[in-house]
Amino acid sequence: MPQIESSMPRFHQPLQLARNTAVEADDGYLALREDAVAAHGRFAALIQSILDKGVDNGELQPDMGTEAVASFIVSSIEGGVMSSRLTQDNKHVEFVIQHIGLVLSAYKIRD
Repeated sequence: MPQIESSMPRFHQPLQLARNTAVEADDGYLALREDAVAAHGRFAALIQSILDKGVDNGELQPDMGTEAVASFIVSSIEGGVMSSRLTQDNKHVEFVIQHIGLVLSAYKIRD
């Protein structure tokens, strides 16, 4: 999974874009909601492309369902960010990162 792990720092920028709008977006302010949906889509697409590369490189199982796993990762990160902001405690994001690692490990092709 070196290819995936080397891509991890790139998560920060799309995450920043998504988290600032997703928590605030609602049906009352359509432009903000549209921006949040677009940022969410870009973030999910980035994660899925990284997972697809892992599959293509033989690092991850081909039947893992990269779209579903990407959705899980994005949703988990967004929930962790929301919980951390609410409680002013970053442990929630740390828990999410730890468990995303466990999920990815389950799909790792063993040597």
